[in-house]
Order: sequence, then C-alpha cells, then structure tokens
Amino acid sequence: MDMFDRPIQTIDVEKANNCLFQSLAYYLAGSEKEYQILRDCIIGFEIEHPDEFIAIKDWTNESWTAHVEMLAETGVGTDMELYAFAAMFGIDVWVFQKDQWTCYRPMFEIFGDECKSKPMYASWLASLHKLDKET
Repeated sequence: MDMFDRPIQTIDVEKANNCLFQSLAYYLAGSEKEYQILRDCIIGFEIEHPDEFIAIKDWTNESWTAHVEMLAETGVGTDMELYAFAAMFGIDVWVFQKDQWTCYRPMFEIFGDECKSKPMYASWLASLHKLDKET
C-alpha cells in the first residue's frame, strides 16, 4: 500500500460530532448503531490511563482535563481517541484523510494492571528491520 492509495471501499456515516466513534464501531461490528458503547469504552480507557495519554501529547494536567471535558460535552473524537483505540486493541489504525493515509500506533501496552511505554522510534525501527528481512 502506498500512502496516497485510495481506499477500496468507503462508507457514509452520519455527519455528527460522533462520526469518529461511528466509523470505529462500523469497523468492529459492521454497523455504527452501537457507537455509544464503543465511545464510552474508549473514553473510559483514556480516563483509566491518564499518565500515558498525557505523555503522548506532553500535555499539562489542565490540558488533559480540558480534553476529557470536551469529549464529555461534544462527543468529538480526536487523534487521541485513535491512539486509545489502537492501544485498547493492540493494532495499528489507518485513517484516510485529506487524500493520504495516517497510521495511529499503540503508544503503550497494557500488561495486567501495568502499562509499558512503546517509544515511536522503536516501532519505526522494527518496521524497517522487517522490510530488510523481506528484501
């Protein structure tokens, strides 16, 4: 896949504040109807792991609080929720936006009650190493 390849298939979701969560719900279940459950899970996951999410953006506690309040008030998802989804499921999330793909990788892993940071460069180097082995 090239970063500028277009998606093979797209779906239309209601253009509302919750469209990110509707799209992720469609990805998981084939329907966006139960997006609220997924939205609550993602936000709950972020609230359970504030230190990890604050570190992703190097936010202050005030910035973090403002983000959580914005989620509660508007339901508008951001890149932070894509990082949360990626970490929850341990997968890369690819988003096609503005005519190109962007990858949201888990920035930490959950091991029982503990979180382990995943520096961005480590996953980038691992992907390079994998490419070297394939060629």
